[in-house]
Order: sequence, then structure tokens, then C-alpha cells
Amino acid sequence: PAMRAARAARDVAGNVEAYYYWSLALRSIGDDDPRPDPRRWEALLAREAILQVWGQRRAQGADIRQILQVARRSDPERQVVALGRLLRFYLECGRIQRAEQLYPRVAHETEALPLYDLALGAAAPRRAELGELGCELMTRLGRLEEAEALARAALEHCPPGPRGVLQRCRLHTGVGRVQLARGRLAEAGASFEATLALARAAGHRRAEAEALNSLGEVVGLRARY
Repeated sequence: PAMRAARAARDVAGNVEAYYYWSLALRSIGDDDPRPDPRRWEALLAREAILQVWGQRRAQGADIRQILQVARRSDPERQVVALGRLLRFYLECGRIQRAEQLYPRVAHETEALPLYDLALGAAAPRRAELGELGCELMTRLGRLEEAEALARAALEHCPPGPRGVLQRCRLHTGVGRVQLARGRLAEAGASFEATLALARAAGHRRAEAEALNSLGEVVGLRARY
């Protein structure tokens, strides 16, 4: 019941209620069974995502440690998901050296996964997520040409449906950020416009707002120079 309530709260953007019910579910499930419980995996991923939005880094880090523990007892794809969460966490916290050290392992394990997801009937999504994280890392390291190449290549691996649209938004934004850093304002504007069009068509309000902010930044730079 707690997990059903958490899913319902999440679906109406009720993060406070969802966090409470995910935590309740985790306490009920426990971690005594050495076999990975799919309910525990779902609950940890959902709660960590809420903590990410809230910026509660200490609690988020604790959940990521639990996610890694569950993944070690599970299949290779879950290990890739867990390592990707850790890599994103390092980037968000500004721990670039740790992110740089972790990235080759994440890339290696992601590339070992099948290219095609039989359940989705389409391209497997993990390579698209890897491209997004790789683009952000290389941008932080000043390796802008490599960052843009990673994001563009990852666009081919976006899955269908709303999840794929949101991933495309992130990748176009990553490309635009690189172009902005290289002073290619017209191209950056086109990339952010692509993000805006995708976000509006899919109803992703947060991605739409971020695209509008990025376009405003381009306009401001054009006015300055």
C-alpha cells in the first residue's frame, strides 16, 4: 500500500507525500534478504530522485550508496544505472576529479550492454544517458569538441516515448551549452530552440523553462557583443 500511495503522489507531483511513502515502503521491505528485492530498487531510485530535486546532498548520497549495494547483487544493467546515478551526483556536487575517474568505468559497463532493448523494441536508453553525462563532464573539463561529439552521437540512442523526448531535450541542451561556450551563438540558439520545441510538444514544463532561460542567455550575449 505504501508503494501504491507513493506512485500516486509522484504522479500528481506531490514530492513531500511521495518521499514519506517511499521511506515507509523501504522500512517495511527491509534489507535482510540477500536476494535483490525489485520493490526496494524502485523505492530507492524514486526517493533518490526526490532528494536530488530538493538538493539534499547528504541524504541523496546515502541513498546512492544503498542503490549501489542493491545493484551489486543484481544484473549488469542495474549496475550501470547505479554507477550513472553516482556519476551524476559527483557532477552536481562539483566533484569533477571523482567524476573523471569514474567515467571510464561507467562507459565500459554501459557499452557492454546490448544496443537494442527487446522489452522496449527500440534502442537501449543507457547509451543516451551516458552521452549526456559524458557531455557534461567534458564540458566541465574544457574538452568542448569531445563534449559536443558525445551528445550528438547519443541522440541516436534515445528511446521512444516521453522518456526519450526528455533525454533528447537534455542532449540538445548539452550541445547548446558547448556551442555557447565556444561563442557560436547562432548555433547555440538553434539547439535551445530544438529543446524548447520538444519540451512544449511533450508538455515538459521544467525543460521548457530551462530552454527559455538558455535562449534568454543567448539574447543577452548577442546584445552585449
